[in-house]
Amino acid sequence: MTDLNKDNIKQHLVDDFSSIARREDTSCCLDTACCESEDEKVKEFAQKVGYSREELDADFNEANLGLSCGNPQAITNLQRGETVIDLGCGAGFDVFLASKEVGEAGEVIGIDMTPEMINKARNIARKKTLKTSNSDLVKLKIFLQLIKRRMLSSPTV
Repeated sequence: MTDLNKDNIKQHLVDDFSSIARREDTSCCLDTACCESEDEKVKEFAQKVGYSREELDADFNEANLGLSCGNPQAITNLQRGETVIDLGCGAGFDVFLASKEVGEAGEVIGIDMTPEMINKARNIARKKTLKTSNSDLVKLKIFLQLIKRRMLSSPTV
């Protein structure tokens, strides 16, 4: 990337995150030659930024792509019935964690700039909400939205 203007940087990010979302595994590693036991590396990194082993072993752990910058649940006290908004939700890992805390009376809204990440999150949500009642997941009331691409060129975004 030779021209480092804002639009080019944003498009580069969209392209990279879209590529990561399209991968079949849970790795954020774009070059498979650099990956060894990538799932454990993703979990190790996530623990370093505040996720518990229990959270990382959750039924929806495939949403953890190792892209997090921290665990928002570790510094909040979410209550049943609250509404949570996750900007830059990616594949929805924090969205799914928060949904367990706010329950059926609450709402969790995940917003991301890449259609591929939103689609991945929606697919995970569909798979996990079809589980039988012995699952520890509540019926997810999740809204996953895509930031319109025209917003990427906005000077305030």
